[in-house]
Amino acid sequence: MTGVDGNAVQGAEPIGPGTDLLLAAGGRRDLAFTMPDRPVTLAFSENEGSAALALGPDGR
Repeated sequence: MTGVDGNAVQGAEPIGPGTDLLLAAGGRRDLAFTMPDRPVTLAFSENEGSAALALGPDGR
């Protein structure tokens, strides 16, 4: 995580797969990662629903 609500995180540490990041209503987290040579899925869930974003190394 590189930022919280638009403010840089000093001394940010890497987070691993399966890590949960809690977001307050209206909150924001800035993430940076190195794209591996396989697809990556970011999943979002809340009490009444969920969504996912799949990112591929070829941009599709």
